[in-house]
Amino acid sequence: MRYRELKQRAPELHVLLLLVLLEVVGIAAMLAVQRFGVDAQGRFSAWAYVALLAFQAAVCAATVRWAFSTDRWTWGMFRLERPVAPKLGLGLMAGAVVAVGLLAYRLGLQGRGLESALAGESLASALVWAVPSWLVLVPLLTFKDELLFRGYVFNRLGRARSATYGTLVSSLLFALIQSVEQQPGLWGFLGLFAGGVYASWLVVRTGSLWVAVGARLVMVLGEVLFGGMPQLGGLWKYGLEVGGGAGEAAAFVLLLGLSGKLVSVSMRGRPGADAVAHFRPDSR
Repeated sequence: MRYRELKQRAPELHVLLLLVLLEVVGIAAMLAVQRFGVDAQGRFSAWAYVALLAFQAAVCAATVRWAFSTDRWTWGMFRLERPVAPKLGLGLMAGAVVAVGLLAYRLGLQGRGLESALAGESLASALVWAVPSWLVLVPLLTFKDELLFRGYVFNRLGRARSATYGTLVSSLLFALIQSVEQQPGLWGFLGLFAGGVYASWLVVRTGSLWVAVGARLVMVLGEVLFGGMPQLGGLWKYGLEVGGGAGEAAAFVLLLGLSGKLVSVSMRGRPGADAVAHFRPDSR
């Protein structure tokens, strides 16, 4: 059986091949950066920072090239139509609901306090890396993940099978691959899976990948800023370690539901809502 026939019958293998290739390269790059590009405080050196930016951009380019050359896709199949600002703004609002709500839950209901993550470093010195991370690295990282997992994997499997199937499989793959780097534990893994389902639902509900990009961008920025991650520009950290237990996972899912409800209300009467017609089985 030729590969062209195989990817028509089993698109999952076609998608997995791309993910495995990218993950092998990604793990090698991560190990190199951790070995040679991180100082004692966990901050990236200048070359490591540039290498991270280049890697995120390379994954975006590889994803697009793979889709265009092996599946004969167009930009429209990624759901990246213009204008960008309205859909991106809607996503930023949706993500803010989750990020602010989760922060309030941790500080209020869990009783966690915030303490400096600067480890004796001056604010000006920290901002040299923090601001570029907030403005360049995190947005590029977020776009890379959404382009790969929602823009390609979810849309590819959704067109081959169904939107529901694409949602479940792409969310599972997203959670598994993110877990290789983060090692979040059971509840953290379920949270990653729920976040993937939520992002896929945003694409179906709004017909735009930009909404998912905006939503996850704010959530990731919140984790970077308040998660004590100095290598990505974190300035604060919780007084207690992030447990990622059942309570926090439940709070996260509830906030996703509230955010989704606000998106649904905002989309009433707008063209492109519930764009399920995009997910019709085809031969790609």
